Amino acid sequence: MKHLFKMLLIALLTTTLLGCIAQPQPKKPQRPAWMDNPRAVGDIVGLGQAGFHFNGKAAQRELATSRALDEIARQMGVTVSSIMVINQQHTSMGSSTNMAATSEQSVKGSVVNAVVHDEWLEGDTLYIIMVGR
Repeated sequence: MKHLFKMLLIALLTTTLLGCIAQPQPKKPQRPAWMDNPRAVGDIVGLGQAGFHFNGKAAQRELATSRALDEIARQMGVTVSSIMVINQQHTSMGSSTNMAATSEQSVKGSVVNAVVHDEWLEGDTLYIIMVGR
């Protein structure tokens, strides 16, 4: 009886371990091809990126979109001037960071019109590819 109980226990443990091994591992999403070749999605494209943003995901997305639009505008012959000022203060009571961004675009009869084609998040960095129309 003891021998039968041990054999049953070993069979149960073996089945459990084999069941765990056979579970498929979740696949990591593959990096999109446009990351290495943005022109594959269109003739006038802009690839914008933004790392972690202290104002959250919406500000990160806005920054990446702005950078993609700036790149499209440059390709269309639009003059783009961007300035970003970051001030940091550190005291014994704590620290604070302030950022001001300005983008000035001079368009000579042209309208910069683009749509978001795709987005990719790699670590903390957001990539947005936009296609000009």
